[in-house]
Amino acid sequence: RATVTISSYTTYIAGLVASASCNSTGTTTADLAHVVLEDCANYSSLTLTVNKTNPTFGPLVNSFSNSNGRNYGDITFVRCANYGDVTINTSTQLGGILGSTGNGSPVHMYDCVNYGNLNCTSANKPAGGLVGSLGYILNTEDVFFGCANCGNITGDVIGGFVGQASANASYKSSFWRFVSCLQKGVLTASGGDRIVGEMVAKFSTASFPYQVEFAGLLTQSEDLYGFLATGASLKDLIIEGNMLASGSEGLVDGTDVATLNAFRECDLWKQGSTGPILKCMPDEPDPDTITVRFVDAEEFESAVLKTCVILRGWTPVAPAIPEHEGATFVGWNPESFTELQEIIERVEQKERMG
Repeated sequence: RATVTISSYTTYIAGLVASASCNSTGTTTADLAHVVLEDCANYSSLTLTVNKTNPTFGPLVNSFSNSNGRNYGDITFVRCANYGDVTINTSTQLGGILGSTGNGSPVHMYDCVNYGNLNCTSANKPAGGLVGSLGYILNTEDVFFGCANCGNITGDVIGGFVGQASANASYKSSFWRFVSCLQKGVLTASGGDRIVGEMVAKFSTASFPYQVEFAGLLTQSEDLYGFLATGASLKDLIIEGNMLASGSEGLVDGTDVATLNAFRECDLWKQGSTGPILKCMPDEPDPDTITVRFVDAEEFESAVLKTCVILRGWTPVAPAIPEHEGATFVGWNPESFTELQEIIERVEQKERMG
């Protein structure tokens, strides 16, 4: 839980693992090395001010690679999180969990989340809420399932999950999958390129037929990716079951975890102190909440129209207005839903006609 400023280092630096790599003479799946990080977290805020040649930075793991770009192994993150803010003032690729992968080095993330705000001032350098840059993979998959980015990201090439994804023309069966994930961070483009994507900012390999799955996502906008390199295409693009956060009452309320868990039947979320968080995250103090009930007018038996629990200071979403013969809806009492400080009933005011 420290605040760290890094002004010099030799080769690699990170919050947990500076560099991981695999080297093998094996040729079958059984021969592959599997690097696995489970239940790991970084809480430190970091500022990087030193210039290196093609550097990368990740609060948990700086980089993962296989020797000679061969698929000797993969890296998997399970229930990992970054809570620390990161500021990069140098030419660096930045990821909230993992800085980058080398060529032939697939990555799998399950139930991982970035809460840290990422600020990357490097021109033309990618930054992603989970991974800064993905090297090409060899007819395998990069997978992100049940993950979330809740941190705000500022930079030139920024993705809610991945800053940049590369490919190799010899491996056209490679696949990139983003399934049952949440992107609720604010993405602010700065610099020359100004490329932004909710999931991936940039598919960077020219004339390559990318195969991508975007399924069961909650995002801030419909712009799931920002840029395709010249001649590149999304050959097999699967987009299904996605939803804008602005259209999800659970995210507007800030506390309706049931909505998130019901979405794609993921059942991954619990209530945190500032909104929904993944169940895998450490327990936090009980959130300061209030219960709000919307009820009908007395002449309609004060029927409960909606009950929701919201964080104190959040604004609830009103239910649909029921129709009653001979009555006209004239508003709620009180009229304003802001700055609620106690349990309160919303009364639907009805005025009988004729």
